[in-house]
Amino acid sequence: MSSLHFYALYRKHRTRTNRLRGTRKSPGPSTAALLAPLVREFGSERVEVRMYHTPNLRGFWKWVLPERLNEGMGVQHMKLYGVDDELIISG
Repeated sequence: MSSLHFYALYRKHRTRTNRLRGTRKSPGPSTAALLAPLVREFGSERVEVRMYHTPNLRGFWKWVLPERLNEGMGVQHMKLYGVDDELIISG
């Protein structure tokens, strides 16, 4: 049993991720593929997944750039702060 699976049994789990990177097909399974079974098992009321897609990548650039390069358009760096049972994400 994964830690996310265990957590979803007792609390609502919220995940935010970059859509371009989170749906990448290689190497290995994507974030979306790993989280999909949790959403199916527990439902969207227990497991919430949101994927951010940068508005900078659309139209011509989305069509021209290959998958691995288009991720650079949505790169961001986060700072995570854990306090008690809360997680604060700062960009």
